[in-house]
Amino acid sequence: MHITGLAVHKDFQRNRVGTELLQYVEKYAKEIGVSSIILCTGMKRTDAHAFYVHNGYDKDSYCFDKIIKLD
Repeated sequence: MHITGLAVHKDFQRNRVGTELLQYVEKYAKEIGVSSIILCTGMKRTDAHAFYVHNGYDKDSYCFDKIIKLD
């Protein structure tokens, strides 16, 4: 499973909303037989990086993207 974006509004951070979202996704992944979750986040979002590590995610790669101009 690939999560390309996860954010919690600043007013609701530190209220377990993000953790509950991750737990929901992990439960759903198990139910459908998915054994791996890839989660990408912005390089500068160091607070988010610490949050994901705290929730058991390993920081093991970088994600790259490129926007292709459609003429």
